[in-house]
Amino acid sequence: MKRFTLLSVVLSVFFLALCAPFARAETTLTADVVRAVFSAQINEEGNPYDLDPASISFREGSFTRPGAREALVWFFDRNQSHAAGWAELWLMRDDGGWKSVMVIEQSDRMDARLIDAGGKGISAVFLTATHQATGGFVSSYWALVSLYGGTPSTLYSADGSDFAFWDMYKEFGQGQGIILHQIGFRDVWGDSAMELIDTELSGTFVKTGKGESGYEVRWTPAATTTYRLVVDKDGVIKRVEKID
Repeated sequence: MKRFTLLSVVLSVFFLALCAPFARAETTLTADVVRAVFSAQINEEGNPYDLDPASISFREGSFTRPGAREALVWFFDRNQSHAAGWAELWLMRDDGGWKSVMVIEQSDRMDARLIDAGGKGISAVFLTATHQATGGFVSSYWALVSLYGGTPSTLYSADGSDFAFWDMYKEFGQGQGIILHQIGFRDVWGDSAMELIDTELSGTFVKTGKGESGYEVRWTPAATTTYRLVVDKDGVIKRVEKID
């Protein structure tokens, strides 16, 4: 009887060890998992998602509640028109398998990073969304968004014309402008509190010659504004306050 019990224990341990890698693999987020989840969904134009594999990016963290296994995922949908915003940023969650939860932003191009200002594992989202209109004009949107509690809340945002396509400057006329934002996060005063630093760059197109290429950009001095990220006891960013 003891021999049978010992053999049962050994076989059980062996079986669990054999199955453990597969159990872990089922909840590991990969680009293939993201593609599989969204290929089973319909986009806003009524077509199945067709994600460009090379465009899939993701960052894991906890966004809506402490300890949640979640991820920011952004990608390019090849089965969606420009007008619908073919780049999308989503929240996904592992509830016994990865699932899409909500779309956060849509645009032409997308990038995102995690901001854990409280150092307790609850992250907000800092996103950059870029849209190119007809004629080469590129507009950008920067935002710090909290997803805590499951409802997106924009804590800070800035808009601008991101003039990335320098060969398209001929599309602009005399006096039209450019506004860019360089936004960073760091502990400015060494007090373990994180600040948001927004440096705004602005310029104006000035006619300097004849023809379509006779323009140059004249920049004004950069203006930098610093904001305090107000964090509660749980590490959640509650608001952003300008520091005078």
